Amino acid sequence: MLDDALRQVNELKSGDDQYPVLRITPTWKALSGLTAQFAEVPGPKSFVWITQGVLNEFEEPGRQFHTDTTPLRIFAANLNALETAIYTVQQRPSGSLAMDNEGSPGDTLAQLTALTGGRAYPSDNTEEAIAQAMSGARRVNYRMVFSPDRLDGKYHKIRVSTPRKDIKIQTAERYYAIAAPDVEARDAALLEAIGHSPFDYPEIGVTAQMTKVAGTHGQVRFAIHVDGPDVLFLKEGTRYHARLAVRLVEYGPDGVKAIPEGALGDLDVSEEDYAKALTDGIELTRQERLDETIPQVRLVVLDRNSNLAGTVTMPISRNP
Repeated sequence: MLDDALRQVNELKSGDDQYPVLRITPTWKALSGLTAQFAEVPGPKSFVWITQGVLNEFEEPGRQFHTDTTPLRIFAANLNALETAIYTVQQRPSGSLAMDNEGSPGDTLAQLTALTGGRAYPSDNTEEAIAQAMSGARRVNYRMVFSPDRLDGKYHKIRVSTPRKDIKIQTAERYYAIAAPDVEARDAALLEAIGHSPFDYPEIGVTAQMTKVAGTHGQVRFAIHVDGPDVLFLKEGTRYHARLAVRLVEYGPDGVKAIPEGALGDLDVSEEDYAKALTDGIELTRQERLDETIPQVRLVVLDRNSNLAGTVTMPISRNP
């Protein structure tokens, strides 16, 4: 039914459609808005995107072609953090060529599916894509992180192998070696999605104690404990680095409201302190003024290295 309907409306698009402001930016904005809906469903999940695709390379007035994979990488990272795989079916208007060269719509879809553990399908394979998405969501995937030798802004091939013949590997065939200018936007979108979810996230073990600050009006201090083994530390020389973000979300009668300013809990520790963090955990503190009329507050801890999160939801005590 979907294939038949799309064939009736599929047509070649004008050249103006390739300008970022007309299609590329609105498309990624619409897709990023889905992350809050994905966050409402706990556990592994998947969805199918039936589309002609979207460019990640375009020509700017007076300039050569410009490649921008920032929206693609933000969306893929948020999907991974929410345990969501994307399956794409690329629709091709009659008379158009199938293109998957760098920067093309086909390349965008191939990268999205590879980065999230899904699969890209050609036109008219909607039924197969839906069937695979429904069965593939229950699979167990492993996440591996590496740091490239150099950030030269170019594509590089990547190869993952295993000596075991019974293991099927599905991974990206290349990566874009660019310093991530999109980290803040990615973290903000992910923190908002997790904060608005009705479920707590267990990927990172988090506990917290909340106490009112004496002599203040509405000021609350949070003593936060994070399980060290759940946090990804990256080693640089003799030092270990972890990048955490902490955010509070108020749950009141008027809905969910995130407290605007988040706190960073970046760690730069020695090998001895790293070993201690693995056994004793990580201690963080935060003080914030809360709306005294709200019944509960959620604390979100995001590991900015792995995009995994842990949450704890606490009732607000009415005692003075």
